[in-house]
Amino acid sequence: MEGVRILSTDMPEALQGLEPKELWRNFNLLRQIPRGSGNEAEALKFVSGWAEEHGFGWKQDAKGNLCVEVPSSAGYEDSDPVCLQGHIDMVCIKDTDVAHDFANDPIGLARDGEWLKTKGTTLGADNGIGLAAAMAIATDPDVVRPPLEILVTTEEETGLVGAFALDVDGLEMESNTLINLDSEDVGKVFVRSAGAQVLAGSKELQRVSPEEMSGGTYYELSISGMLGGHSGTEIHENRGNAIRVLADFLREFPEEVKLISIDGGKGPTAIPADARAVIFIPDGCCMLPLIASVTELQGELNKSLDHEKQIKVSLIEKTAGEVQRGAIISEIRKRTLAVLSKVPNGVHEMSRVVPGMVETSSNVGTVATSANKVDMTFSTRSDVEAEMESLTCEIERVLKANEFQAKRVFTVPSWAGDPDSRLVGDILKAYEGRNEAGVTGIHAGLEVGVIVDKLRNRLGTNVEAASFGPTIQKPHSPNEAVDVRTVEEFYEWLSRTLLLIAKR
Repeated sequence: MEGVRILSTDMPEALQGLEPKELWRNFNLLRQIPRGSGNEAEALKFVSGWAEEHGFGWKQDAKGNLCVEVPSSAGYEDSDPVCLQGHIDMVCIKDTDVAHDFANDPIGLARDGEWLKTKGTTLGADNGIGLAAAMAIATDPDVVRPPLEILVTTEEETGLVGAFALDVDGLEMESNTLINLDSEDVGKVFVRSAGAQVLAGSKELQRVSPEEMSGGTYYELSISGMLGGHSGTEIHENRGNAIRVLADFLREFPEEVKLISIDGGKGPTAIPADARAVIFIPDGCCMLPLIASVTELQGELNKSLDHEKQIKVSLIEKTAGEVQRGAIISEIRKRTLAVLSKVPNGVHEMSRVVPGMVETSSNVGTVATSANKVDMTFSTRSDVEAEMESLTCEIERVLKANEFQAKRVFTVPSWAGDPDSRLVGDILKAYEGRNEAGVTGIHAGLEVGVIVDKLRNRLGTNVEAASFGPTIQKPHSPNEAVDVRTVEEFYEWLSRTLLLIAKR
């Protein structure tokens, strides 16, 4: 395919022997193409080129969302069309000691028993497996299928950007049945998802001139090795938030220890695994208590977060030439750290509808310090709109109380589908013969609600929707892994579901 970087079509050792072969072949090609959010053009070209190779029609809207039209199996031309939907972008996060360029380098693969993993980066199984499955289904001669619309959306990981901009009229979509392939727990059918809001906080900085800061030493204080993860699917696991821990720790320092910068996090919806601050310690300030407190903090973290085995707290000397910035003035330092310490973070309320599911939560996502400004992002989630609004307002109050500007960046609506729909019934029937499938919800946000509303407005009819997929652990982190056994199970489940729909 012209203009698409495919280094090799050979199957790497980690994928040898896996079924179904076509699904894994598609995933192998995808993992070689850069597809971070906003950098999906080459991957989209790969999908459209694949469609042309197989004689499938395709259309693309202004935001890059792609719809591939796949004809039905022979004899099922009059069946109602079904939309198989997934997003093409992936979260790009790596371990701090891993040299990887997500804009150019292919994703490395490794097998650990039945788990497919990576080498210190996110894997992109979210949502690469779902997309690879849809492509395989479309060309599998053994699958009986109705007409399909394979909808590939863009920039899902940064706020469902593609879904919100989706032009269903321009794409001439006709499906009143939508199967989202972006779930991560095989055997569960998802019919509801939480809404989400992302907020940004910012404040102009005032600094002391670097020339006024003689007679002392600069240090970088860092916290690394936390698990991080997805603030929707893993917020209930009491994972450490590196930004929150670092801010709390810095607030305990004496005022003569100056703050130059604080940075951390990969995005508003990812739990930060690493954070760092540059500080200035003047001569005459006793270092022994500070060094002891760093050692004590690491011990406390390893004890309180004993499921996170790689936490490291370090204090490394820096030269003035490496820093080249003066200290943030004391009052702004206090306000900055107060915001990071006081905004709600973690689980706020458990669901009263779905047992074991988080209802409402928030996440301190990022902080970044430039020469003259500090920026932060936060996210809130809930499947109860009023609770999400209340928590968002609380974060805004903390920001404004500390003289930060607060801005709502985007809002994702919650989705409450019908657990008794005909589609859900077909999905459950298709799973018979295995352990009983369960109908449930997810605290993470899905594109389904946005897309369903657009399809309903276009078609003027009810649109049935549900979501299911293979088992993926630790998405949005370098520990992301997919259970290869469940990929085959998921594919067979999807195939049987399409057979039932085609035969209605």
